[in-house]
Amino acid sequence: MEVLGFTETPATVYEAKLTWVETQVEAPDQKQEFFSSWRPSEMPFLRKRIRWGTVATLTIVLVVMGVAAFWIYQRPAIEAARAREEVAAAIGELRPAVTGLEEAAGALGTDDLDAAEATSRSLAVDTAVRRTYDAVARLGDAEAEARTRLIAVTGEVADAARRFNEALAVRSAVVPALEPPALPVDEGSDPEEAASLFAEWQARFESLREALPEATFPEVAQAMSALSANLPGHQRTYLDAIATGDAATAAGVVRRITIELEEIGSSLASSLAEARDQLTTKLADAGTQLEELAALFG
Repeated sequence: MEVLGFTETPATVYEAKLTWVETQVEAPDQKQEFFSSWRPSEMPFLRKRIRWGTVATLTIVLVVMGVAAFWIYQRPAIEAARAREEVAAAIGELRPAVTGLEEAAGALGTDDLDAAEATSRSLAVDTAVRRTYDAVARLGDAEAEARTRLIAVTGEVADAARRFNEALAVRSAVVPALEPPALPVDEGSDPEEAASLFAEWQARFESLREALPEATFPEVAQAMSALSANLPGHQRTYLDAIATGDAATAAGVVRRITIELEEIGSSLASSLAEARDQLTTKLADAGTQLEELAALFG
C-alpha cells in the first residue's frame, strides 16, 4: 500500500516496531518510579518481567488474609478469656449480695429486721443472680465442670432469695394482724360504737389473712383461718354482753381473741425461726462455694 508516497512493506513494518520498542527502553540514568510505573520490570531470578503494582496488591491481600486467619484462630481463646472475666465479675457481685441476704435472714423473727433494707438486699441478690446466669452461659465446653457447679450454686442462691421473700411477705402480713382489738368492755358502753369497732377490726384482720401466702407457713395460715372461723361467734357473744351490760363476758371475749392471736404469733415465730436456720445455713454454704469458684476464675 502506498500512502502519501510511502510504500508499506513487511520490512518497513518490522523496522517501525523495533524502533518503538527501542524507544521504550529506559536510559541508564533514568530512574524508574518503583510502584507507579506501568512498565514491567526484569526479575532475573524469576526470568520474567513483572509489574510491581501487581506484586504490591498481592502482598497486601496476603497480609490481610493472614491477619484475618490469625484473628479467626485466636477468636475462641479471646472469647473464652472474656467469658471468664465476666464470670469473675459476676461472682464478685454475687458474693457480697449473698452475705447481705444471710445477715437479713438471720434477723427473721426478731424486731431487728428492717423490712425495707431486707427487701433491698433481696433485690440485690436477684440482680446478681441474673448477671451470673448470663455470664455462665458464655463459658465454653472447657469450663463445663465449673459451669455446672456455678449454675448449681447460683440456683441455690436464687431459691434461698425466693424463700426469704416469701417469709418476709408472711411476716409483713401477719405481724400487723396480731395486735388485739381495742374494744370497749365496760358496763354502759355504747353498743353501736362497740359493733362498729369490732367490725372494723374484723375487716382489717380478714384482709391481712387473705393476703397471706398459705403455702409458705401452713401452720400460721391454719391458725389464722381458725380464728377467722371463730370471729362470728365471738362477735355475737361480745355484742350481746355489751347490750346487756355484762362487762365480764365482754372482757372474756376480748381475752379469748387475744389468746388466739398470741397462738398465731407463736406459730409465726416458730416458722420464722425454722426458715431463718435453713436460709442462713443454705446461704453460708453458697458463700463458701462462691469463694472457691472465685479462686478458679480469679
